[in-house]
Amino acid sequence: MLKNWEMSDKPVSVLVQQSQGLVYQGTVTTYTDSTHFACTGLSGLGDDFFASADYADWEIYALWDKGGAGAASQGLMARCNDYTSSSGTFTHTAFASGTLAVGDKVLLVHPILAWLGTKADAAAAGAVTTADFLSAYMKQVLNELLGTDGGWTNMTNGAVASLDVALQKLAAVIGIDSANTFAPDIAGSAAATIEAALQALDEHLEAVQGGSETLESLDDELDAMIDMAKTPDTTTITAIGTEETLTALTTTNTNPMFIAGVWLGLENLAAGDMVKFRIYADWDDASIADVISADDVWVFGGVQTPKWAYIPINRWITYEIRVAVNQYAGTARAFNTVLDIGQRGS
Repeated sequence: MLKNWEMSDKPVSVLVQQSQGLVYQGTVTTYTDSTHFACTGLSGLGDDFFASADYADWEIYALWDKGGAGAASQGLMARCNDYTSSSGTFTHTAFASGTLAVGDKVLLVHPILAWLGTKADAAAAGAVTTADFLSAYMKQVLNELLGTDGGWTNMTNGAVASLDVALQKLAAVIGIDSANTFAPDIAGSAAATIEAALQALDEHLEAVQGGSETLESLDDELDAMIDMAKTPDTTTITAIGTEETLTALTTTNTNPMFIAGVWLGLENLAAGDMVKFRIYADWDDASIADVISADDVWVFGGVQTPKWAYIPINRWITYEIRVAVNQYAGTARAFNTVLDIGQRGS
């Protein structure tokens, strides 16, 4: 658009139709200084047409260097600050480089188009204002994303002034150093990979539960407790009148168990059957398990309703818990038992 240098400088109908009133072309007829020039062909549009306190100012785009060498300020834009309609005189901010000359071609660009900027615009800095173009802010964002406005270094806590600063802080937390290598410091040693970092973390967790546990071992022990709770031990009596062990659990004084109770399965008892149960526990040494109490004997006879009986224990067991039965009358039966483990200690 607007490539015909021979067209009239006047905003005649053809030019207005091509630009939709958003761009006007002019030829510099007077050069005063780096911030003043005149285009007599653009006179008569009204003093507030290109610059007004009530709306954004137009931009002056240096379209063509009369010398034909593309000398500065060709390709640059400057803000129009004032316009004298009678003479077509423009006051503007200085171009980033170079100045205009008589015979140069300029475009007066409406702010609705000019805000896009040009590739010659320098990257903006700091807060967004009305002073810079979109191209300048895009360059600012890209600089911050790429970190090209500052080196990537590990940083201490502080205000985050830009996006790249925030990313630098994240890199410091992860353990990426100024050479962009992954090397988080764990217990005084650098971990070169995420796998190594996680392995070191798992080793530190060995201090949990007495200093010998890892997440995997804790998971295994929890699974074992669940399996023990949901799978009953089944034992069939081999001799009438003899005490036999139904279920037993051994542990150590460094890994005690809190036993809440024991479930006894009595579903196989029939008329004429008589049984008595004893609970043995060892919580003070590693020798012989003791009866919890000499009087703690549970006797059942005949058909039972309900089919399961619960015997509360509520003790920490440091070495052994054992459930025994003596069927002293009737036909030898099979019994199910389930220990109710409330907690594992360390």
